[in-house]
Amino acid sequence: MLFKFGDFDLTPHMVAKKYKIRPNARQDLDSYTDATGETHRNALNHTKTIVTASIMPMSKSEKVAFMQGITSNYINPLERDANCTYYDEEYDVEKTGHFYLDPNLEFVINEDGEDNRYAEFSMTFTEY
Repeated sequence: MLFKFGDFDLTPHMVAKKYKIRPNARQDLDSYTDATGETHRNALNHTKTIVTASIMPMSKSEKVAFMQGITSNYINPLERDANCTYYDEEYDVEKTGHFYLDPNLEFVINEDGEDNRYAEFSMTFTEY
């Protein structure tokens, strides 16, 4: 398992070599560089993980089922959020966090007919 949105495991639907994770991205508050060029950081305790997954091409019925797996796990449909489980590559552990789906979700339709109607598409999940 690489990433679950709520209880929906995206791993079987992912193009493995295009999976990207930025675990535990550090956040700063009012950090600055002084007049001598030295940086003074105020790193915050809360970190954010960002996961980008390329989803395999699929038929219309597969896409409908896939999206039902996503939408049925929304805590707040307006925010497209869920409690997600992911594999943290930095610390080599499984973690859970509150994530939202990138608001710019985009699908591409192939000309190949119904068998692979939807082309590969990307989804980005960002931790709150």
